Amino acid sequence: MINNLFFGSPEYSFIFIVCIVLVIMVWYRLHKTRRAIALLAGRWASVLIDNFSLMRAYAKLILTACGLFFLAIALLQPRGKEYEDTVEQQGRDVYFALDVSGSMLACDVLPNRLVCAKEKIKQSIARLSCERVGLILFSGSAFIQCPLTADIGAFMTFLNYVDVETISSGTTALDSALNTALEAFEHKQNKKNKLVVVFTDGEDFSASLPQVKSRAHEQGLHICAVGIGSLEGSPIPIFDDSGHAIGHQRDDSGAVVISRLNESLLCSLTHDLGGSYIRVTPDDTDVAALVKKVQSFEKEAFGDTAIKKYDEKYPFFVLASLVCFIAEWLL
Repeated sequence: MINNLFFGSPEYSFIFIVCIVLVIMVWYRLHKTRRAIALLAGRWASVLIDNFSLMRAYAKLILTACGLFFLAIALLQPRGKEYEDTVEQQGRDVYFALDVSGSMLACDVLPNRLVCAKEKIKQSIARLSCERVGLILFSGSAFIQCPLTADIGAFMTFLNYVDVETISSGTTALDSALNTALEAFEHKQNKKNKLVVVFTDGEDFSASLPQVKSRAHEQGLHICAVGIGSLEGSPIPIFDDSGHAIGHQRDDSGAVVISRLNESLLCSLTHDLGGSYIRVTPDDTDVAALVKKVQSFEKEAFGDTAIKKYDEKYPFFVLASLVCFIAEWLL
């Protein structure tokens, strides 16, 4: 740094070597041309060759070299002093509610429902911009794993922590997930949109889902649901303490339990609460549909935040380069 001037992209320094090589090649060609003309025409070159001017040729070379030099400096992104600028953040608050009941270990989507759901959440967040996201985990009960945050890295850390060991042996209760989301939004009564995206297989054993749906409707909670699983269903594996599959869950009669995607429940839930139901797909069409739905809701102001900026100097070098190239073209 010299006099508060430094380069933001020093990795492009090799451009100077490229520019020097190009200038040397052009100069060498001009030098060879000058020698050839001197041998063939001597001092009569300006008379025998129309529009010939050795001085103009060298002037064009110098202007080209200067233009390349200024452009190379601009690519290095020269910057002045650092300062802070206050900007208003806008976006949407979105809670992702992830089912961690035992049925999420079924393998009718690969590698299993839980891993698939986590990957779809990651893909969705990668496509969403300027959103605050939170993570709710639920089975028979629910809790906030990650509160609303704009720090996507922190959110991903909490999401990655969810694995087979997090899975509950209990059943799914969607009412607990919705109650937790409602409680999280209680202190934000002035919000225009309250969004919850539920990733679940829809096997619900709630005792009070109708009452919670009514409360969610009154408070303006919008639900989008992504159905994880298949209509045909799949057995639920059982793992030992080492994480190895040792069989499948069975009912009281000894028959293997088959877990199926309950689409009718999820469609009803989302229809009543102003959202949409999306079934998981092997490609990213489900993610695209979910992102489109979330983005259809109006953004809101999160508040002002200070961001670091620099006094950018590269436009001056771009302008100087442009002047040199225009002058070279006019000669």
